Amino acid sequence: MKVPAAAFLKVPTAIWPILPRHIWEGSDITRNPANKRPVGTGPFRMIEYNAGDSIRYVRNEHYHMPGQPGFDELILRIIPDASARVSAYENGDVDILFNNAVPATEIPRLLRVPGTELRTARMPGGAFMGIINSRSRPYGDTMVRRALAHAIDRAFIRANVLPGISEAMLGPLPPSSPLYDRTLVDYAHDPALANKILDDAGYARDASGIRFPFRFLWAGGDIRVTKMGDVIAQNLAAVGIKTILRPLDRAALISIGYVRGEFDMIVDSYALGPDPDIGVERLYNSANILPLPFVNNCGYANPEVDRMFDLQRTQTDLVERRASYAQIQKMIWADVPTLPICAYSAPVVVRTSYVADSFTNWNTTGEDFARAKPRA
Repeated sequence: MKVPAAAFLKVPTAIWPILPRHIWEGSDITRNPANKRPVGTGPFRMIEYNAGDSIRYVRNEHYHMPGQPGFDELILRIIPDASARVSAYENGDVDILFNNAVPATEIPRLLRVPGTELRTARMPGGAFMGIINSRSRPYGDTMVRRALAHAIDRAFIRANVLPGISEAMLGPLPPSSPLYDRTLVDYAHDPALANKILDDAGYARDASGIRFPFRFLWAGGDIRVTKMGDVIAQNLAAVGIKTILRPLDRAALISIGYVRGEFDMIVDSYALGPDPDIGVERLYNSANILPLPFVNNCGYANPEVDRMFDLQRTQTDLVERRASYAQIQKMIWADVPTLPICAYSAPVVVRTSYVADSFTNWNTTGEDFARAKPRA
């Protein structure tokens, strides 16, 4: 490298897939038939993919760890309906539910199944983010975005949609980051203040009590965000904002929301780690205003924020870099181009009466079932 890179040592902990050159080189990567016959060095080999139903793996006899894995076969079931997933677990048709496959409000019910344990682990920067489209009127007005922050009851969402597996997140960085600024002050849930901000900014209600519409998009298969959307619609109705709820399949969300920008807010799950240069800056640097998913889709542009991102990138002293990121966080939190709904942990419901040694690592997203084995 020609200059120091503060985030460099965190790069190996990010997800970097390795593609064999002799298989993918010279082809359209997105259409290569090898995509459905993945090559890997893990404990299991994929042998069967039934679209919309299941993925079947068998033991890799050449796995480098002696005696692993402990199971001969691994089947991943695809069950879009949350109620059906809960029933499948209760009936013994599945033995593990992971992360967003676990309906958070159904955890007490699942734990009543004999031999069941709940395990949670903080995701590496996992957070639900509300991406606000500042290129859509009136959401380019900072006062409107601040009114949204006061109107939406994020504490209620944490307590009722993701009980026990979520925490408050203020500003652009996740609380798990060593650079997170814990001095930031929250936008308290205050509908009266939100109404006053909108009144003072000149956004009057019409004869029906509506100030303006709010196009809310999300991946409809994510029941967590579906419930968040219901709460947000009720919250915004109290301040004269009419929410248009629009659940979409993932492909449509990318096309309509992220690429074409036809939204006022998208709520989605983001990985903001393992370092903010990797997981956070992409959402706020004006160089990343692109028709692509998971970049600066809010259209936020603050030259001073851009300058500070550039400045801290080569700061290898943690104290110095923390000071730079503190400035970045204060500026972004004041502008509210995104509204962090919450940081969250990954819940895992495991039938430990049958499966031993699974999901015991702090980073549950790295579980490969190599050490998992039948309970003796």
